[in-house]
Amino acid sequence: MSLRTLAAGPNVELYGSFHLAGTELALPVAALQEVVNPPETLTVNADALFANERVVALAGGHRDLYRNALAQAAQKRGAGTRQTLVTFRIGQLIGVRIAQLREVIDYRDDIMHTPGLPGVVRGMLNLRGVLVTVIDVRAMYGMPPYEDLAVAKMLIVEYESEKYGLLVDSIEDIVTLTGSAQLTLPQAFTRNEGMRVHNDMREAVELPGKGTLMLLDPASLCARVAEEAAV
Repeated sequence: MSLRTLAAGPNVELYGSFHLAGTELALPVAALQEVVNPPETLTVNADALFANERVVALAGGHRDLYRNALAQAAQKRGAGTRQTLVTFRIGQLIGVRIAQLREVIDYRDDIMHTPGLPGVVRGMLNLRGVLVTVIDVRAMYGMPPYEDLAVAKMLIVEYESEKYGLLVDSIEDIVTLTGSAQLTLPQAFTRNEGMRVHNDMREAVELPGKGTLMLLDPASLCARVAEEAAV
């Protein structure tokens, strides 16, 4: 170990310099309690070390750098948040989170028409041994009938351990959005009893090149059908 002096304004401080893994380091002599040779072993007085103004300033700088790095990492994670949507048409372009879907199938004409069900239910479909309640989404929202069932699709979803098939005009695309702005619809659209969408569409996202896209919540739609069927 060698001794060095460092000027701190009008004051001069004495430091002991040493090498660790090829890098020269220094400690205030006032913080050293003992130096044992060989090999060179330093005993440090922690209270004296952290009372040194240079050490305090250095520690504060490193703490600020660490905090800034954490904040920047959090911002990057937020900006990189991804969500994958399946877009479909039911008169207009609408989206649904892919995690809310079990599968998408073509429309089938072997649907069993069961009496006594609500008018928005087309019937039951046997899908690989599981009965699926087929919902006429256009009827749910008071829209005209489907123009071409040959190209219609069914979004298979699950609600309270039961399968539902949401009949839509067509499937448009699968898109992954990164850091997209989530928009909440005004309460006038979701709380008004006269509005057919109710809570089925409470959110929207910005879809690059296609404007604002409303998001369908299948659970809310299925809950309304189940409630109506139970009456």
